[in-house]
Amino acid sequence: MIIDNIKSLEKYEKVHEQIKSVVKFLENFDKNNFKEGRIDINENLFASCQSYQTLKAEDKEFEVHEKYIDLQYIVTSSERMDFATKESYGKPYKIDEDGDFFLTNDIKSYSKLFLNEGDFAIFFPGEFHKPGCSLEDNKEVQKIVFKIKA
Repeated sequence: MIIDNIKSLEKYEKVHEQIKSVVKFLENFDKNNFKEGRIDINENLFASCQSYQTLKAEDKEFEVHEKYIDLQYIVTSSERMDFATKESYGKPYKIDEDGDFFLTNDIKSYSKLFLNEGDFAIFFPGEFHKPGCSLEDNKEVQKIVFKIKA
């Protein structure tokens, strides 16, 4: 897991070759012209542009992926994301092959991450994360989730 501000994204280009494509995409991205939906960037990368209301953490579930890395970029507003290692779940799980996800709240321990406008988090395969949680009050968030084929 990596957490930082989008202004520092270039320094992570060595983590995965597709980070360069994310940087290039964001150079041409106009947050004032935000539109929800999927944007296919190349065969190994797509962006899911989302607008939603945050919810209390207890109303959300942890998710985990195996085929994709999530780079979650907060375009506007702020939210809490919870993070847990595979060991915090501690048992086998079955990924939904079509959506590349498994959902649970049966996590032993986790960390709370607070992301503000301009921040991003990268979650690697096998890392449990619970995005979209309220900090205090529910807020409208605009986010881009870049799905990078691992």
